[in-house]
Amino acid sequence: MRTSIVLTLFMSLALTAWAGSIYTWTDDHGVAHYADTPPANTPGVQTVRVQDAPSSDASTEIQQLNDEREAQDKNAQADAKAKSEQQALQAKAAQAAKDNKSRCNQLQSNLQVMNEHGRVRETDAQGDTHYLSDDEKQKQMADMQKQIQAFCNP
Repeated sequence: MRTSIVLTLFMSLALTAWAGSIYTWTDDHGVAHYADTPPANTPGVQTVRVQDAPSSDASTEIQQLNDEREAQDKNAQADAKAKSEQQALQAKAAQAAKDNKSRCNQLQSNLQVMNEHGRVRETDAQGDTHYLSDDEKQKQMADMQKQIQAFCNP
């Protein structure tokens, strides 16, 4: 597209420079004629003074076109970056939703096990195993229910 604009600009400048003189004359019937070549053997032919359009500075036009192209490129890059960031956010949100669902399922499963079994055994960070008291069990079940509400009902 840029090439076609520059080509059109140069062609219009060339056509303006290529335009020669314009001649006018009146025939025997009083009709005025205009042409780019003078008629042969016709008296009263005059050259019409044509004021050329103000010349444009081609380098200024080219600079403006380059500036516009750079602005379009920057906009395209900004759009691509915004789209990429949006896709990354969507991917993170999808992963978070997947993680929440997995966590929700695990919590529900753990709560079901605690409800179905009278005694619950727990292993701590050092690998020691002990049975939970009824108060500890109730406290952990209440904690799990809060977490289920947080992860299963966002």
